[in-house]
Amino acid sequence: MLGRKAAPTVTVTPAAYESLSSLGSVPVPVTGALGGDVITASYGALYRNQPAVQTVIGFLAQNIAQLNVKTYRRIGNENRQQLPNHPAAQLLRRPNHYTTRYRMMEATVADFYTYGNAFWWKMRVGAALMLVRLPPEIVMVSGPAWVRPTSYTIIPNLFFGNQATFVVQPADMVHFRTYDPTDLRMGVSPLVALRAVLMEDADSRIYHRRLWRKGARMEGVIERPVDAPAWTDTARKRFREEFQATYAGVENSGKTGILEEGMTFRPYSWSPKDTEWIAGRKLTLEEVARELHVPLSMVGLQSNFAVVTEEHKMMYQDTLGPPLEMFEEEFQLQLLPDFDDQAGIYFEFNLQDKLKGSYEMEASILTTAAGRPWLTVNEARARQNLSPIPNGDELTIPLNVVLAGGPQAAPNLPTADPSTPPPAGQAALPAPQVKAIGVPRSAIRRRNAAAAEHEKALATFFRKQRRSVTSNAKSRTKATIGDVWKDYWDKDLAAILYALATKTAGDAAMRVVQDIGGTYDSARTQEYLAQNAQFAAESINRTTRQAVVDALDDPETLDGVFDVAIEARAPEAGLSRATELIAFGSHEAAYQNHVTNKVWVVTSTNSRHPELDGETVGMDDTFSNQLAYPGDPAGDPSETCRCECLLDFETETP
Repeated sequence: MLGRKAAPTVTVTPAAYESLSSLGSVPVPVTGALGGDVITASYGALYRNQPAVQTVIGFLAQNIAQLNVKTYRRIGNENRQQLPNHPAAQLLRRPNHYTTRYRMMEATVADFYTYGNAFWWKMRVGAALMLVRLPPEIVMVSGPAWVRPTSYTIIPNLFFGNQATFVVQPADMVHFRTYDPTDLRMGVSPLVALRAVLMEDADSRIYHRRLWRKGARMEGVIERPVDAPAWTDTARKRFREEFQATYAGVENSGKTGILEEGMTFRPYSWSPKDTEWIAGRKLTLEEVARELHVPLSMVGLQSNFAVVTEEHKMMYQDTLGPPLEMFEEEFQLQLLPDFDDQAGIYFEFNLQDKLKGSYEMEASILTTAAGRPWLTVNEARARQNLSPIPNGDELTIPLNVVLAGGPQAAPNLPTADPSTPPPAGQAALPAPQVKAIGVPRSAIRRRNAAAAEHEKALATFFRKQRRSVTSNAKSRTKATIGDVWKDYWDKDLAAILYALATKTAGDAAMRVVQDIGGTYDSARTQEYLAQNAQFAAESINRTTRQAVVDALDDPETLDGVFDVAIEARAPEAGLSRATELIAFGSHEAAYQNHVTNKVWVVTSTNSRHPELDGETVGMDDTFSNQLAYPGDPAGDPSETCRCECLLDFETETP
């Protein structure tokens, strides 16, 4: 340092952000070269060069970064309000204009586990507050007090070659740190305790790399007979050079050695099995995982499904629970004071999505705990990204549920106090009996007949399109989609599908009416069926049109487009349309006649809904796959395409 001027100290100003941005990129530290000396390697170099370190820390960083941080206000002892628009919540979602929330948290967690320290610079550019992650290797904690930092010094010239030094006050820094037994200002890197293990692993990798580089297939000593003539230095050198040129190196691996003058080869190298190299690599990964409290199955060291499932739960409770709470409390301590609204505010990582089991398991547990349905229709629709419907915000209460405070009266049924005996001479009110309407085998035959009718109509329409498209395309040297496609085809196909829809849905509805002895008003369904047919026609034609566009460069392939449409798409769409319309007509008729429950019925051995067979829900509810009935167009195509299921119904009779 003799003869060098001291680096100037720059007080942080709004312009400091631009100064920092102009410093350039961080090169790989010189101390990071792992030439076998892990003791002197920087923590960042250990992360870059040690696979086990990068595997475990990368796993922790990615899994914590995946969790959203939510901001809440505590209201009383049991209530809380989520505040997505609180300035602190907005800052955590977008720390600065070039860093996403995920990348910010991933880098921060990686710093924390690599260095034992992580730093966010609270940078104020005008009125805006931004968070900038600082590499720990360029930050020095300053101040005489060992109890807490009194200032932070950013020294970019460690890597950037820039002479400016930035002094940042504790109020402008968010500092995450681990435990240090002697210094409360800084944390200790977990890698300190792993240096011996990592050094052994690095030496082992260097040894094996050199072994492969030299192609050590004949590593050992060559013995000459005792009575062999004396070797001159020139002869000895010649033999060594020729032998190594012939057999050393990866490219010479596998060659058969030829020795001279009765020489013998005595190998003395250790094989990877002898040195337990593979076990050593696994041991290094195990040691790093244990040091950072990561379950072994999470880094590929276990394959037992039961163990993996349990350790997955344990990871989010025991492994990530403590650091997540640390981050939450540091946000509250070091970040929240920068905002005016602080009353009752706290932060929480959203672990719900990670800890919950399957939807079916979660729904069953919550229903049991609550004792009744716990989602409204619109809340359920929102989970499927569907728009709300009128009267969908009221929670449905089953008639057999008794709420606290007394029995719940059942509408349209006589009510009576069950503890009061009936008047003299009057019989007790009979309990409602559930009666299943049933799905006869003939219903499956009718569904198949309707599917065949739809398939025939669609195939006829596709043939009509083929004649028009192919003739127009082949009559032109270079045809465009405008030359071969007719805009009125949507209207034509919609008319065909509407006629089939009214017939199919109407027939299904009348079958239900005959079974339950009610009435059916078909006029209530006409507008829906018309819109449904129009939407289906546009969707079918859109698929055909795109296939035609893709084939126009070679008109000879257009026949293949319509072969697929006639032979594959028509049967598939015909079955899907028949299933949807029969289920819709049946559902509408049952609904108009106040049927109590609907039952999902699987009619095929290769159904995609075997788990739904026999599932019973209320008429206003959806089944566990979020469909109101088989083929419900509000559902995902993966749930409705080629569905062959039907509906059964239950009524309550006195």
